[in-house]
Amino acid sequence: MEVVVMGWGLTPEQVVDVAIQESADVIALSSHDNFHKMLFPKIVKLLKDRGAGNILLVAGGIIPEKDKPLLESLGITGNFGPGTPGQVIVDHVKKVVKQSKRKRA
Repeated sequence: MEVVVMGWGLTPEQVVDVAIQESADVIALSSHDNFHKMLFPKIVKLLKDRGAGNILLVAGGIIPEKDKPLLESLGITGNFGPGTPGQVIVDHVKKVVKQSKRKRA
């Protein structure tokens, strides 16, 4: 697994551009500022608009339970909270990538 860390404060356009340039299987999103309901759906739309809707989205951070169904309806999985062990997230990423590749085969 190769990980590209893009840092904080990037626009949705920048995130999508890098993911496409790097031929990413997954974008892991983190929200700690309550902008997830605005930024995450925009990333989903940009991926679809740019023909990259096959890139999976996994999220974590401070996401209220009441917001998780919205994100899941957009195809954003995981939605892990603070304190989630890293191995749980890695296992989830591996699982969704494997499932996605099976569907494409």
